[in-house]
Amino acid sequence: MENQEETFVFLKPDGQRIEVISDFLSMSSMAGLVVSKFRVVSPTLELFKQHYEEYKDAPFFGDMYAYLMRTGIIPAMILSGENAVKKVREIVGATKPWEAQRGSIRYKYGFHEPGIGGILYNVIHAADSVGNATREENLWLPHPITV
Repeated sequence: MENQEETFVFLKPDGQRIEVISDFLSMSSMAGLVVSKFRVVSPTLELFKQHYEEYKDAPFFGDMYAYLMRTGIIPAMILSGENAVKKVREIVGATKPWEAQRGSIRYKYGFHEPGIGGILYNVIHAADSVGNATREENLWLPHPITV
């Protein structure tokens, strides 16, 4: 029995390079997933506070926000397909690039430079559950372009 799902993804500034985007979309397509909604967002501080609610009062939040706003835009999308959340999480890899599976997006393109305020450059955000995908979609894509 198929488990059709939607999951939410956004590309962080260090992931907004053609090779990262092409690789991610190619891997997603090969996994049977399709981009069903897409929008380039100019997020506000309030949006980031809602998205990263668990970190909004952390001492590093300001640095994280500055890093995420480096380009001023965030490509956000919904991918749809069978077991979409699990498949995208496997494609993306573990949060810390050095813990990510070889061949995953974060393994190939992510990095960490301790001298830069401890910010982790892990190139992409992917929802960790169907519930969070829905919550994040409602925050980021209230009026998406349906593809």
